[in-house]
Amino acid sequence: MTNVLESITGLASGQVQLGVLALVRIASMISLLPVMGSQSLPRQVKAGMAFALLLCVFPTLPKMTVALPDSLWGFASLVLREACVGLIAGWAFGLIFQIMEYAGAVIDMQAGYSMVELFDPTTGESTHLFGQFLGISATVSFLAGGGLTHLVAALADSFRQIPLTKAHMDATRILPDVSVLVARSLMLGFQLCGPVMMSLLMLTLVMSVISRIMPSMNAWLVVMPLQILTACSVTALSLPFMLGVFKGWEADIFRAAGAILTRMG
Repeated sequence: MTNVLESITGLASGQVQLGVLALVRIASMISLLPVMGSQSLPRQVKAGMAFALLLCVFPTLPKMTVALPDSLWGFASLVLREACVGLIAGWAFGLIFQIMEYAGAVIDMQAGYSMVELFDPTTGESTHLFGQFLGISATVSFLAGGGLTHLVAALADSFRQIPLTKAHMDATRILPDVSVLVARSLMLGFQLCGPVMMSLLMLTLVMSVISRIMPSMNAWLVVMPLQILTACSVTALSLPFMLGVFKGWEADIFRAAGAILTRMG
């Protein structure tokens, strides 16, 4: 009976188990990916996307003959390992969007918008005005530039960099690459919000000088409107630069994520 089912479906029991492991990695990666991992999407949609990606990616993988554990606990350990691989890959690929939101949060704090909170449906958390604006701008630029195609290609490459059941969860091998990626991301965040930060600093210095020259004038009453106007104007003028840096850093993120996955292979 088993041979008849295998001849009809073309899948042996081992291939079904490998398919389950691949589905776990894909679903874990989707949960942290931009756009596809949005909290506003129903779980049924995410599960459907994971299964659709499995049907697209799994047939392209080379045939593997690996010894799968017979016990439930052994297979559960493989599932947990593939989930960790997917979560690490999803975090690395989605880091660039966190950079844009981080830059926006710094601008909000300096411009006085930190007291205003908005609900972000993509994450299900509270966010600030400029953080959400830059995040949406990055998402639109990502989708318009074919970013989903790059994500699917990176997902397929992850199975070649780390074959199923072959992941090595050694922190000493991946922590150096992760720390370098995080450090570069923080530096990029400061560079993105740099023009707005310098403009607000110059405004603060000018208003300080005015308050010293004209003590009778309460210059700080007009600081808040001027800060908001300056932040909005400079952000609008520097938005093409920010999105250009975003597109350039997008390729670096994919390469860095690939290097981290290679270390785990």
